Amino acid sequence: MRGWFLEEHGATGVGLWLRVKKGTGTAAFTLIANALSTNQVVSRRAEAVKVSTSWTKAMLLFESFPKAPLGDVDLFSIELSGESGTEFLIDNVYLLGRWRDDF
Repeated sequence: MRGWFLEEHGATGVGLWLRVKKGTGTAAFTLIANALSTNQVVSRRAEAVKVSTSWTKAMLLFESFPKAPLGDVDLFSIELSGESGTEFLIDNVYLLGRWRDDF
């Protein structure tokens, strides 16, 4: 993910689908700008997404990431948490914006 691309195309967030094979879990999301530099900015979204055995659609607007310098974003991080051995599935990662969300 590159910030210049997000700005150039008017992206407003990231969408994706998540589920676990068994049990439950959570997914937390972070944007990292100027990664691995002395100017690195880490912007973690306060709200995590609960994940179950049913597909869950996560719509993550960039405005929900505090003080994220969108033009400088380099990385999008997903932190998955669950019981030991929990298998997470991720599908259809896409940008939100003026486009339809059902590619």
